[in-house]
Amino acid sequence: MNDLLMVSRWVGRSLVIGAIATTVLSCTPSKVSQCNQLSDAVNKMRPLAEQFQQENQNFDAAAKAAGARNDFNGVKTAAGNAATAFGGISGKLDSLIQDIQKMNLQDEKLVGLKDRYVQNATAINTSFKEITNALTTVSQLENSPKGLQDLTTAGRNLTATAQKMNGLIQAETQLVADFNQYCEVKK
Repeated sequence: MNDLLMVSRWVGRSLVIGAIATTVLSCTPSKVSQCNQLSDAVNKMRPLAEQFQQENQNFDAAAKAAGARNDFNGVKTAAGNAATAFGGISGKLDSLIQDIQKMNLQDEKLVGLKDRYVQNATAINTSFKEITNALTTVSQLENSPKGLQDLTTAGRNLTATAQKMNGLIQAETQLVADFNQYCEVKK
């Protein structure tokens, strides 16, 4: 009888321990849920990238049209409008980067991917800010030899930043591939 009572107590304790372990394990986010969480956060950047591309096309078209008319003030206005738009995009991206940084992921591989996303997005945002600064310079140019010199410098800065952005986009492409492979995303 004592043996039966001890076995009964042991089974009862085992069930309690098992229930606690199941509860604890169910509270830990799974790899799939963490992949989804990171994916959802990173995908919020996509509309900003599309907005940047659209604003870039708008600037390009307006600047070309003003240039064709020899409209110096038109070029300055186009640059000012683009600088304002890019500055807004940069502010939104800052906010998204902070949200991603705050994410509490448990999976070490996903933490590493998150850190890479943050690093790359921060570098992209720095490039947005450099573009904004160059366009602001263009929008404030004077029609003088110094203005021409400032325009040349701004043009070089924009070219250098565009090259840097190409490298960041390639890094982003690799990052997405690494994420998709780890999270087993099928295309």
